[in-house]
Amino acid sequence: MHVPRRSPECRDFRQVPAPVAVRALLAEDNPINQRLASSMLKKLGCTVEAVADGEKAVACCAVTHFDVVFMDMQMPVMDGLEAARRIRASEPAGQRVPIIALTANAFSEDQAACLAAGMDAFLSKPVSGADLKGMIERFAPR
Repeated sequence: MHVPRRSPECRDFRQVPAPVAVRALLAEDNPINQRLASSMLKKLGCTVEAVADGEKAVACCAVTHFDVVFMDMQMPVMDGLEAARRIRASEPAGQRVPIIALTANAFSEDQAACLAAGMDAFLSKPVSGADLKGMIERFAPR
């Protein structure tokens, strides 16, 4: 029987220990990217709520505490930049949720725009499980 070989990235990802339970919001309009990122985050031990636009992300953050938000930069209804600005404007003092940009745009101008909108970090797509794990370790509470 032939067993397909896993790529080194996949093998490394499967060996990653799960962090302490983290509640994550994923704002991603592409259904395939949403399923893939949700699956990777769940394998890392996260509870994931996924939405397809920035307006829904803002609404979710208004009623639910998340330990981290992964935000696509370009979405319908409201893009990730505007959503980040609105989340920041509505946060109570001292309660800043980490917002990580997820985007196919890898230019320094895009990264600067994300940081200027109030995001904390920037990941270029395609993201790996190790990328997501690194952001969770960096920003999610222990």
